[in-house]
Amino acid sequence: MKRSTHRHRDEDTLVTVTVESDSAIIDFDDIRESIKVEYDETMSETPWEHCDGWEHTAETVKSHRYEPYADELEKSEGYVWNEGDREYVVIKLADGEDWGTYKYARARGASRGVARELSAHCRKRAIEQLSKWYRNGWEWFHVFGEYKGAMGSCGGIDDYEYADGEMRNEIAEEIAAQLEDEGYTIVGRPVEPRKLTARRLTTAVSAERGVHVDTYPRRMTADAWRAEYQSNLNLDNWGAC
Repeated sequence: MKRSTHRHRDEDTLVTVTVESDSAIIDFDDIRESIKVEYDETMSETPWEHCDGWEHTAETVKSHRYEPYADELEKSEGYVWNEGDREYVVIKLADGEDWGTYKYARARGASRGVARELSAHCRKRAIEQLSKWYRNGWEWFHVFGEYKGAMGSCGGIDDYEYADGEMRNEIAEEIAAQLEDEGYTIVGRPVEPRKLTARRLTTAVSAERGVHVDTYPRRMTADAWRAEYQSNLNLDNWGAC
């Protein structure tokens, strides 16, 4: 930014005029790089309290080391060490809870077998994520940025990769929009693969939001359903809320 100052006298008044000149072209990467990701110290909730779709029970295992079923229990799904309470628990979802996956898949041409497989996979992913939180704890992140007076922020994010990737881009877009309103031109915007892909997908499943996105129905093979379902889970980053 260049700044120049001019003074002139108007009768008994000395007038000082400061002129600032700045490039009207801003590279999107400069905005993105100015954004910071830090720990969100204001969050005290657990992820399942903060986000919908993680409802479950965690039954405490009092003592089982010398019980006949000890080995089977340790191998069971959802059995995990709860670091916060220093005890073993068994995580359970409500019977039949699959966030609408089975019905949605069946309504769009999947066979019963494929729909059941997708439903089971969705439940398995949810228990795996809950187990990670119980075993390792969790962290909250805050994404914020300021560029030439334009600002944007978002807190309460439980996944660093999501915060540093997709959310960083979203905050950068928010700031870029503000700067455009002020007369700047933003260049170098990336083409968002997730948004382009979403336009041609029919299904997206997440523990937080259930099943969403329905552009047009079509019948698919079992292999196609599995591939698209896994792709949507990855694209939607449903472990974060």
